[in-house]
Amino acid sequence: MDQELVKERERAHRLTHKYNQIEDEHTSGKWIKEIFQTIEGRIKVEAGLRVDYGYNIHVGDHVYANFHCILLDGGEIRIGENALPGPVFH
Repeated sequence: MDQELVKERERAHRLTHKYNQIEDEHTSGKWIKEIFQTIEGRIKVEAGLRVDYGYNIHVGDHVYANFHCILLDGGEIRIGENALPGPVFH
C-alpha cells in the first residue's frame, strides 16, 4: 500500500485505458511507448492490455500480444523477439 506504488499503478491503468480505446494504429504506437519501458522494434498489442506498472516491461522486435494480454510486471518482464504473448504473461 505504498503511496508511490499506488500512484504508479494508477498511472499505468490510466495509460492502458487510453490505449485500449484507440483504434488508429499510428496513435496507439505513441501510447504503447508511454506504457512499456523499452520497445526494440515493431510490435502489435491488441486491445484489452493490462499492466501493473508498465515500466518493468521490455519488448523485443516482432512481438504480437493478443487481445486481453495481462502483463503482471511487479518484477521485470522481458519479451524476446518473435514472441506471441497471450492473455496472461508473467
